[in-house]
Amino acid sequence: MHQALETIAASFPGYQTSATARPDGGYLLALRGKDGSEIKRVVSAAQITTHARIECLISTMRRDMALQFGEVPPVESLRRLREAGLPTYHHA
Repeated sequence: MHQALETIAASFPGYQTSATARPDGGYLLALRGKDGSEIKRVVSAAQITTHARIECLISTMRRDMALQFGEVPPVESLRRLREAGLPTYHHA
């Protein structure tokens, strides 16, 4: 996670990044802005296994942050959503 956290932190230079380990192997990722705004996201262990997955996570976070703050999401994040589709959840 250390390298993944560094990659994520570098992608959000205006935010202080922290991660707390979860019992399921994932992390609670928190980004805190200089203005006091905070975004938290649960990140599964699978989301940070490869560089491509980390980049997808970063793109999704950028889109979600833009939507949360009432901004237009970056075009790249919308393109990834169209290519990957919306997430689906299955009960085990």
